[in-house]
Amino acid sequence: MQWFKKRHVFIVFLAAFMLSNTGFIYPQNLKQNIKPTISGGAAYIEALHKGLVPKALKTSNQTAPETQQTRVSTNIIGSVVSSINFEQDGSNTGYYHIPPDNAGCAGPSHFLLAVNVSIEWYTKSGTRQQSEDLTDFFSATSPTYGLFDPKVLYDQYNERYVVIALEKDANSQTSNIHIAVSQSNDPNGSWYFQKINSVINIDGEDCWADFPGLGVSNQALYITCNMFDFSSNSFHSARLWILDKGLYSGGSSTVNVYAPSDEVGNGSNQSFTLQPAHAYGSLPGNVGTFLFDTGWYDGSNNDYVEVIRVDDPLGSPSFSQSFINLGDIHDNSAGVPDAPQQGTADKIDFGDNRAQSCVWRDNRLLGAFTVNPVSGTDAGQATAHWIDINTSDLSNLALTQQGNIGGEDIATGTYTSYPSIAVNQDGDVAIGFSASASTIYAGSYFTMHTDDDASGTVETSQTLQSGVDYYYRVFNGTRNRWGDYSSICVDPADDLNFWVFNQYAWTRGSSSGGDGRWATSFANFGTIETPQYLKADQITSTSLQLHWDGRSAEFRLLQDGNEIYAGSDTAYSVTGLSANTSYTFQIYGKASGQNVYSSENISLQVTTEPSGTNDNPTETIASTPTVPSGGGTSEFAVEGTGVWLTFPSGTSVSTSFTAAKKTGDPGIVGSLPSGISKIATDRNWTVTASAGSDVGTYNIRFDLSGMTGIENFNTLKILKRDDASSAWVKVEDLGATYSYNDPYITVSGLSSFSDFAVASTGDNSLPVELTSFSAHLQNGFVVLSWRTESEVENLGFIIERSEDGGKHYLELDDFNSFPDLKGAGNISYARNYSYTDSTIEAGKTYWYRLCDVSINGKRTEHDPISVVIEKQEGALKQIFAQRIPKSVEIYPNFPNPFNPLTNIRFAIPESEHSIWVQLTIYDLNGRKVKTLINRKLNAGIYSIRWDATNESNNKVGSGMYLSVLKVGHVIKTGKMLLMK
Repeated sequence: MQWFKKRHVFIVFLAAFMLSNTGFIYPQNLKQNIKPTISGGAAYIEALHKGLVPKALKTSNQTAPETQQTRVSTNIIGSVVSSINFEQDGSNTGYYHIPPDNAGCAGPSHFLLAVNVSIEWYTKSGTRQQSEDLTDFFSATSPTYGLFDPKVLYDQYNERYVVIALEKDANSQTSNIHIAVSQSNDPNGSWYFQKINSVINIDGEDCWADFPGLGVSNQALYITCNMFDFSSNSFHSARLWILDKGLYSGGSSTVNVYAPSDEVGNGSNQSFTLQPAHAYGSLPGNVGTFLFDTGWYDGSNNDYVEVIRVDDPLGSPSFSQSFINLGDIHDNSAGVPDAPQQGTADKIDFGDNRAQSCVWRDNRLLGAFTVNPVSGTDAGQATAHWIDINTSDLSNLALTQQGNIGGEDIATGTYTSYPSIAVNQDGDVAIGFSASASTIYAGSYFTMHTDDDASGTVETSQTLQSGVDYYYRVFNGTRNRWGDYSSICVDPADDLNFWVFNQYAWTRGSSSGGDGRWATSFANFGTIETPQYLKADQITSTSLQLHWDGRSAEFRLLQDGNEIYAGSDTAYSVTGLSANTSYTFQIYGKASGQNVYSSENISLQVTTEPSGTNDNPTETIASTPTVPSGGGTSEFAVEGTGVWLTFPSGTSVSTSFTAAKKTGDPGIVGSLPSGISKIATDRNWTVTASAGSDVGTYNIRFDLSGMTGIENFNTLKILKRDDASSAWVKVEDLGATYSYNDPYITVSGLSSFSDFAVASTGDNSLPVELTSFSAHLQNGFVVLSWRTESEVENLGFIIERSEDGGKHYLELDDFNSFPDLKGAGNISYARNYSYTDSTIEAGKTYWYRLCDVSINGKRTEHDPISVVIEKQEGALKQIFAQRIPKSVEIYPNFPNPFNPLTNIRFAIPESEHSIWVQLTIYDLNGRKVKTLINRKLNAGIYSIRWDATNESNNKVGSGMYLSVLKVGHVIKTGKMLLMK
């Protein structure tokens, strides 16, 4: 269903209200100085309907374009892929057309693009998998008069591709918006389709939709269009269509259409070319999206952009207006000039100063458009311009920075236009644009702005594809059009690197209306990061488990120089190894879907266990990335080993670090240092630097968490030796100092690496080596399990329980009353214990603490664990499993279909810290039904029950529902069927 909502707008005039660079201003003080013109795609459709477009030979088999094997710019990842061109597009559709209108987006494994009448998608390595006429693609919605002005995006919230295209015919007064949504994150699968009638009567004239904008938020899709009447192609107003995501599940999206210009009091004939933001993350409060348009000026020396905030998009939307003062950035009297090009006096139409691209993330609204600067190097030239607006104070939007992309580093007197803008998780801004000058052909370029760059500046322009000839193509018109837009996006696989898509002037070829031809290309650019660590554990004589992490989309693992794994996993089991043998493993970052790797790696050498016994086996061994010379002044971890390093004055050379955490007896050569009575067999370490032993003076922090039987933490000592054949030495005898912060000991002032051990003085005993303590639900009871690897003078254990979050504990049982809790005294082998608590109540959370008691009465408390006893929907239960999940997952609910209860299980991967988790139920129209979880959780597998109620605890009706799990930036979705 579609309907039009109109509201009465009341404006309060403030007599003392002045123009400023933030906030609201009375719109009648401003005028939008853009001459409204129909898009190049719409002009093409009109020419086609009039028989003015030359026909092309349409063939059934097209050879895929070749992938360039060279990188044009230094930070392009992989190759520049040559995509659809003038001739191939003509073959798809049977007609040549201009301009291409370059819309493209990246998904996890593919790059999808659309030009004015064609759609294609490729693997990220550049293999084309589909190329067809948009009319054929949208056959389910039966376009009749040809499609134009496509826009595409990848909805990272729901992992779907979205494609829209317009249809218009003046004779039948037809105007439609065609929408397609992929059913998964693979465009080769099935798609859902919907058509919207976009004919709207404005001021007594039936109007058609042109030049769409496409945006997305976690709630809805947003489509904007300029509305022109059928009779004279006169601009009347802009319109906004808000769609819920019902189409994503195979139904139909509910569609509402609004007049934002009227809603904020501008009236008709204003807000020409509104661009909706592609949003990332959760928008503040009840904000649905932001709309952005350009070209406003006060008749003097100030140019403005308009920002319209849309609240409550799927309920009763409201609209709030802000104007942002940019200063005198555009020559309103001259407009955007045509661009010169090499080899001809014919210039290229580089468009106007309408809004081109918009993105919102982390309270930043970023927009891009073209201006004609009134001063400076770029004065009198078409110049791409970008703005950065702070939206953290919704009542007072503030311009943070703005700047030109002059292109003078490409060639003197370069004109730039048709910019597109994107931003990644680090806040790095990427901008793609077209460029041309009298000494170069029209080509496609990109640049970046990072936090290290001065405000409003961009880095050196990079070449996507330089032009290869001059361009002149007008068919039977007069405008040598370029554009009408370009595309750039962040890669959703890593949320770090970018993909850019644009056109360039191709070789010339004769056909009606000129001999210029366009071609397109796309590429991935940025940096493939080195992983953050590589570690090994579960080391046996024939196998081991490798773990790593990093922000690259994928990874490449080598064993002794041979690749053994490539993909997105962060763990790998290595088998078939020989006993007591050293192996070298290397981990690289890997580009998403491409065989391109990080320039550096992390190398880790691991020695397998001997066939017999080993008194001091390695529990975990890990390596760090290379620390550059002078680096390491901030503390960094050697992952999983309980070792942290700091170099107060920086490292003296470039190096990486390896630490091995060992469990057992490190052995003693000669005698122990004076005053030392015992070396702990709970843990010891070997720490090395790849550049050698002496890489600078450092501080080293050791984690003693879980070490048992420590009577006086502040009297513990750290011993050091050169190797296993050397005697132990107290670190203070080497000039080092201690810092105690239970459970950490920091040693400062050492300058060489080797072996380290924990030692005690006097009667500071270390009786019980506890290696695990866990709990699970069994037959309605809580079963506690723990394991010791050795025991010294251990009388037994005490079980304590808390019901107030660990503030107060009461004793459940002890070794005096329950024989199974008696200790083993002195043993050097492993022993397992268990205890069952049957006195539990549903709906409560219990904390359990294990204590051991030595022969001399020393009581040692171990870290507690908690268990949630499920009562009903809303009670979160952790499922104790042997493995830590590798990735965010939401599993099929059980039962499904259900009535009225179902259990939803999900997985949270290993992380250094707890992470914010949201689990929300939605209906198929995208309306929120109930939030089940909205808090931080640790890694693990969880289960929660839903009893088919909404936020008001009222029962919901039968039907399909979506469970949407959001963990950080990752979103997973499940489907559930309620049948009553």
